Amino acid sequence: MANKELFNYMKVLQRNEKKGGDIYAEVKEKKKKGKKQKYASDKSIYEVTLTNYILHLYQLIFIINDIDETNYMVVDRYSAHVVKDVKIDKKFKEASILDWENPADINSATYRGRFATLFLIKMVRRAHRTVKKVVDKVSKGNHKYEAYNQVLNKLIYSIDLFITGFLSSDIDYTWAIQTLMEIFILADGDDPTVVLRLEEVRELLKENVTDKSFDDGILVNNIMKMAYALATDSAKVKKTPKYVENFPLKNETLKATQIGKLGFAIYNRWQKDESRNILYEIFMKANPLIYSNIPSVNENPEIGLGTQALTFLKVCVDDPNVSRYINRLIQA
Repeated sequence: MANKELFNYMKVLQRNEKKGGDIYAEVKEKKKKGKKQKYASDKSIYEVTLTNYILHLYQLIFIINDIDETNYMVVDRYSAHVVKDVKIDKKFKEASILDWENPADINSATYRGRFATLFLIKMVRRAHRTVKKVVDKVSKGNHKYEAYNQVLNKLIYSIDLFITGFLSSDIDYTWAIQTLMEIFILADGDDPTVVLRLEEVRELLKENVTDKSFDDGILVNNIMKMAYALATDSAKVKKTPKYVENFPLKNETLKATQIGKLGFAIYNRWQKDESRNILYEIFMKANPLIYSNIPSVNENPEIGLGTQALTFLKVCVDDPNVSRYINRLIQA
């Protein structure tokens, strides 16, 4: 054995003797402890996600209105932040490609752009509050921010799906609008059965409005009650117009009476409870063109209010056949 090899061999035996007492013992080398991997907390994930999503909502607002985002935001290659509060004021309206002054048909790009803009501004202001209220009502555990993240992710998905569908002509947004209503109703402590009824009534109407043998009384009764529930966030429909068997759609007097009773019931409910369906408020602020050639609509505000609620129902159901049927009700 060469001197160098002998020297190294003996060094191993000496080390074994020191470590284990036996020169031929196999000494296990201690494993080096690796650095403990750090994970982001649920709280930090929530705060970053919320901040980034709010910036995303602002950018959607500017895209929809064709407004230069640098009027309101500072953007560089590393970050972006809002420096001016976004309000639908004179400056915003002048910069926007949308007509913000005149009523617009609910199916027009102008109206839908205005609705989407107002909705997104509302979400910028109340996204965290909505998440917090929902979690406070449904979560009893200690993992608050874990629940925050779950609700926020559902809210983000529903908002994006709704905006994409609402601004498109061929994408169904009804699931998204129903989910958003469910979240808002839960946050505000209102009756969640309103959303369940909307889905049921929507399917009933879609399947039967083109069936001439189906009782129009059933269709009209469901339309009236659903319009009331959506306008008030209340499933207590006792005060709404009564069922009329085989409702005569050509009877202008009866149609005006039913729509007037619907509007009156909504008004009375609003007097008792000032809280409104968020989407209904946005629907009206977006300035929809409400069609009605019922002769007494201008003299009877309750008929006008009932007609508004029926028009909002058309937005929520989003079905051309149902819309045509509702038009037969509100147009003489």
